[in-house]
Amino acid sequence: MSYGHRLVDTVLDELEGEAQANAPRFEWLRRLRAQLRVARGDQVYVCCFCEKDNLLSQWRGYAENGGGVSVEFDPNGFTAVAGPDCGHGLMRLWKVFYDREQQRKILRDCIDYHGWSVAGEDDRIRLVVDALQFFMPTFKNGDFREEQERRLIFTPYPAALPKPKFRTKRGLLVPYFSLRELAEPAVVGVLGFKLPIKGILIGPSLHKELNVESMKMMLAKHGYLDVPVRASATPYRG
Repeated sequence: MSYGHRLVDTVLDELEGEAQANAPRFEWLRRLRAQLRVARGDQVYVCCFCEKDNLLSQWRGYAENGGGVSVEFDPNGFTAVAGPDCGHGLMRLWKVFYDREQQRKILRDCIDYHGWSVAGEDDRIRLVVDALQFFMPTFKNGDFREEQERRLIFTPYPAALPKPKFRTKRGLLVPYFSLRELAEPAVVGVLGFKLPIKGILIGPSLHKELNVESMKMMLAKHGYLDVPVRASATPYRG
């Protein structure tokens, strides 16, 4: 979000510079910037995925001491919580944008979009702020493009009934939402909530074949009976 906010500030600086001779346009941009400052306190929750499997950079970056596990998901399986009918907030699975010029174009298009049917300029500013807030979590520094990341992005409604839970990670207290709680009660009750897991890849380690068998046992215990489990062919270097 910090990257996105900095980029929005840069684009607004450019647009304000272009609007120096157009007082109404300049004032409108200043009002938009003020509303964006207010909206920066909105909560955004992100779950990150990599489009490619078995990347050595991912094992090194996220798997501690050779004990990593890669979980493959079916993106269509998130429809129950990421569809248009999610009652607790806005949730979408989006491909991350890495090209800075493409990011800038998206932001400019949001700011200059005139297709909304609104009663006045205040309503239009609110919709522009919503659009910018929607796209900012889909932006990432281009140096990370190898990850080909996709993000499940959730912005809860203020009155959402499920409340965030908390966990600790690397000395930080981290708020998060449970997908089980965000799924519609009817879906959970009738079908039972299961993650759309397609496969498991055990990362490079000294005991990866043993871990394959242990993973199969754990999946079976939780009702995932048809999920294939395999070990990475990447050699382990301790």
